[in-house]
Amino acid sequence: FVKPQADQQIPARPPTWCVEALAARGKYPGVRYLYGVVDHPVLRRDGTILHQTGYDPSTCLYLSRGLPDCPSEFSPLREKLDWRDAERAVKLLLDVVQDFPFTRDEHKSAWLAGLLTPLARFAFSGPAPLFLVEGNTPGAGKGLLLHCISTVITGQEFTIATYTHDEDETAKRITSLAMAGERMVLFDNLSGRFGNAKLDAAITAPGNWRERLLGANKYVEVPLFITWYATGNNVSTAEDTSRRTCWIRLEPDCERPEDRTNFKHKLPDYVEEHRPELLGAALTILRAYWLAGRPDQQLAAWGSFERWSELIRGALVWCGLPDPAAVRQEFQKRADVASDCMKVLLECWRKMDSHGQGLTASEVIERLMNRRGVGVGEAPDYYAEMREAIEGMGCKLEASSLGYRLRKYRGRIYGGFKIEAESNTGKVARWVVRTAEKNGERAETSP
Repeated sequence: FVKPQADQQIPARPPTWCVEALAARGKYPGVRYLYGVVDHPVLRRDGTILHQTGYDPSTCLYLSRGLPDCPSEFSPLREKLDWRDAERAVKLLLDVVQDFPFTRDEHKSAWLAGLLTPLARFAFSGPAPLFLVEGNTPGAGKGLLLHCISTVITGQEFTIATYTHDEDETAKRITSLAMAGERMVLFDNLSGRFGNAKLDAAITAPGNWRERLLGANKYVEVPLFITWYATGNNVSTAEDTSRRTCWIRLEPDCERPEDRTNFKHKLPDYVEEHRPELLGAALTILRAYWLAGRPDQQLAAWGSFERWSELIRGALVWCGLPDPAAVRQEFQKRADVASDCMKVLLECWRKMDSHGQGLTASEVIERLMNRRGVGVGEAPDYYAEMREAIEGMGCKLEASSLGYRLRKYRGRIYGGFKIEAESNTGKVARWVVRTAEKNGERAETSP
C-alpha cells in the first residue's frame, strides 16, 4: 500500500448519502428537465411534429432513434395540409388492413384510432382508452393487426405484458413498465375475465402513477403515458374496464382463417417496406386536423377521455370515418358480465329477504352453502342461480368477498333495483334490495 500524496486524485465512487441527496433535490439551475424519452415522432401540443433526434426544449422530451437522421424515417409533410390530404392519408392506411374481417366500419376506424393515439399521446392532457382487438375464433388476425400498428410507429414489436387477475401483481407490473418508460404495451391472448381496479386506475391515470416499490416500504411517482392494447377471443370484460375500452372486433366467415391466402398485401413485409409513407400518412391526419383548427365534430361524450376524444375521434370523424366509439355501448352491454350477474343477484336477494329486513353477506353465504332453514334437498331453485351470479362477478363464496363486491356496487341500479346498506350492527352491514327511486319517492322493498 502506497499512501497517496496530498494533491493526488484517486477515482472513487461517491458515498450513498451524496447520491441520495442529489436525487432528492430533483431540479437544478441550468440543468434541463427531462419529462420522458420517446422512440418515435410525436405531435406537440402546438400542433407541430417532434421529429429531430435529441432533446426538445418545448416538450422536455428526448427523441431517441436507431437511425442517424430521424426525418428520413417518414415521408416529409407539406407545410400546408387540408382535408383532402388527410383523406388520402386515411385511404393509404386503411388499404393496409382492407382484407381483415372487421365486423363493422366502426371497428376499422377504432383500429386507426389505435394507430394515431401513441403519435399524439403528448399533444393532449388526460388518458386514452385501452384498445382491445377481439376475434370470434383463433387465427382471425388480431396479432397481425396490432403488429401493423407497432411497425408503423416504432418499426419494432410491442412490449408484451402478461395479464394477471391479482391486483397487487398488476400494480407491480404497471409500476415496472412506467419506470422503464414504455409507451406501447400489449396484453396478448387474454383468457378468463379481463380487468381489475389497478388496471382501470392505470388506464385513466391523469399522467402520473404512484405505487409502492416492490420489496420496499417506499412509494414512487412516475409519468405514465402508456397506450394499452390487448387481444383475445370473445373476451369477458369487467364492468369498469369495458367502459375504458375502445373495441376492435374481427369476425372471419371461414372455419380456418389462418389458412387464408387472398390478401392484397403480404403482411408484415409490406408495412416494413412502406413504413416511411405510412408513418407520414398517420402524422398527416393529425397535422391536417390541427391546421384546420380542430373543428368540433359534436361527438357524444366519453367520460374520462374528453381530450383524447376531441383530438383522435375528432380527427377521424373529420376525415369522413365513422366514430370509433360508436360501438362502445354495444360492447359494454355484451361484455358487462357483472351487470348481468348483479341483476340476477338482486332478484334472488329479494326472494331470500322476502320481508325486506336485510341480510348480511355472512348470512347469505351461510344459507347458500349450508342450506340453513330448509330440509336436505329442499333448497330453493334460485340458490343455484344466486351462487352462479356471485361467482360470475369474480367473487368467492365467502362473506368477505361478497361484502366487498356489495360495497363496490351499492346504490347502482340494475334492472330497476339497487342494493343498500340498511343498517349496521357493529361493523357488519345488513343489505336490502330496493326499487330505484322515482320522482324522489322510494318504493317498497318486497318482491
